[in-house]
Amino acid sequence: MKKHSKIFRIIVSFVIFTMIVFGTNLSAYADMELSITCHKALCSKKVQLCGPLLYGATIPSSVPYLGGTILNADNRIDATIYSMTTNDHFFAAYCPSYTNSGLSKHAMALFRFSHVYVAQSYAQLTDDVTSGDTTYRKTGYHLTTYKCTGSKRASVTGSIISQVLADGTFNDGYLSNDELDAIETIICAKGCNGVKQEYEHHNWSMGTWTKYDGTYHQRTNTCSDCGYTETEKSIHRTSSTDWTSISSTQHQRTTTCTVCNYSYTSKANHSWTYSNYTSVDGTKHSVKRTCSVCGYTDTIQQNHSFTYSDWTYYPPSDMLNLDPDSPDTSVYHARKAECQNCGYSKYEYDEHNIVRDFEGYRQLEPDNGYGYSPATYHYHREHCTICTYGKTILSFHKYNKNQNVYTDISNTQHHVKQTCTDCGWLKEFDENHTFKTTWEVVSETRHKKTDTCVCGHTNISYGDHHDDDSDCYCDDCGYLMTRFSVTVPATLSLVMDKDGKVYAPTNAAITNNSTAAVKVTGISLSPKNGWSVVPYSTNMANQKVDSHKIGLKLRDSQSTSGNTMPVTGNWDISKDGNLPLTYSAVVSATSQPISSTNVLDITFVIDWRD
Repeated sequence: MKKHSKIFRIIVSFVIFTMIVFGTNLSAYADMELSITCHKALCSKKVQLCGPLLYGATIPSSVPYLGGTILNADNRIDATIYSMTTNDHFFAAYCPSYTNSGLSKHAMALFRFSHVYVAQSYAQLTDDVTSGDTTYRKTGYHLTTYKCTGSKRASVTGSIISQVLADGTFNDGYLSNDELDAIETIICAKGCNGVKQEYEHHNWSMGTWTKYDGTYHQRTNTCSDCGYTETEKSIHRTSSTDWTSISSTQHQRTTTCTVCNYSYTSKANHSWTYSNYTSVDGTKHSVKRTCSVCGYTDTIQQNHSFTYSDWTYYPPSDMLNLDPDSPDTSVYHARKAECQNCGYSKYEYDEHNIVRDFEGYRQLEPDNGYGYSPATYHYHREHCTICTYGKTILSFHKYNKNQNVYTDISNTQHHVKQTCTDCGWLKEFDENHTFKTTWEVVSETRHKKTDTCVCGHTNISYGDHHDDDSDCYCDDCGYLMTRFSVTVPATLSLVMDKDGKVYAPTNAAITNNSTAAVKVTGISLSPKNGWSVVPYSTNMANQKVDSHKIGLKLRDSQSTSGNTMPVTGNWDISKDGNLPLTYSAVVSATSQPISSTNVLDITFVIDWRD
């Protein structure tokens, strides 16, 4: 829609501009007078000039006889003298006294000229324009404005009119040749200033080609009429030098564009052809190589390029004849490798890819040709999937004792049936019982012994516990017979403050780990490091400083003046039980602080409770 709007505006502007110019021309020349007179024999009045008149215009009413006539092909007066086209303009020279009645000889002459256009201006198109079936691209066209200058001499078209007859024809009037020539000269000099516009191809002035990039060059072209410019790109037109070697791996050449002189140097790897192959060792050969592009040549070493035969099983003796260093062909197959360039050959080896011919194992026939007993051996076959190698392998029967079938046949023996887990071979024989013994505690003094064979045969007997190795367990059934184990605290600590007050921990205990309950039956006190034991009831405030006396209370038992503490209260400890050992003490004052001193050894006498 936007594009169409632009086209419409251009056309409208052109029409308005043309109408204004034409109107101006009509006004400028309508009243112009010539310094030429009518035929002297008549009135000798000055000849008047009307025009230029364009195709489609109306002749002014002041022109005798022709006034009010429209200048177009449909209303022409006479086809011979008055046949206008869009490419013409029209002038009339006449005497004001002219009349078409009677036979008066007043002058009237008609002149028809073709426009003589001269380009006046050029306008670039702001967008492509479509007119009829033609589209004018702004890149290829501009709009040219032409003006009819009348500067070209034109011949008179028509006749001198003196009289219009009833049949529409004319009689000649009278103007001298000089007068006609003068009138024509004036008309030609004036012209009509008619205007037309046409879409025309740009008149290109080509620029100079310059490099754009590695593929294209470009130039800027300018229309010498309207000044429109465009940039043109074109692919380089190149010519190249010959390739020359620059190293053992590359050659180069220079390429130049014949249009813009852009040039660049190309490098490429040599393109080799090979000849004269000679084996060097088991992995390489030497070869002459020549670059087919630049001619560079040298000799290098390459790895052999092998072709291989199929993998084949060779009997050991045959393989040794072919290759004395060959490995065991029962493990390896071989193939021949031959270099397709130099002819060097060798044998390569790879382990057989062994698979079984059938699943599992099969029993041997009695006459099997191997000399092996079917009762001892079975066999399987295997082959290599790559070559023709294959073999038969003998192996011992396999028995799973857990799958044996036992039958009790006497107090000393049972019958056994064994089946090979691989091939199903059945083996039968008799053998002595093999017993598994289990023990069961009957009481604290006796146990039960049960001997059981895998065939189900059973022997039962009873016996007394006995502990010959003195580890407290029955040597046969493992019954725990007796254990005496009691844990007593290693240290009973006391803390006395500066006021003589004594503090004791509350978490001391005796632990019974024995197989039965125990009890504390005696407590002995052995003072050390200059200390002495006194009754727990002693008033230490009355004792001398640094007399080193201590009275002790353990549970309900209290120290006396001797080294034995009476056991008072309940000191029983159940099996796996604990006896809390609460204690306290009275201590005589000291003159110096005591940080850590062993003042008393305590011995507990513990026995079975029952």
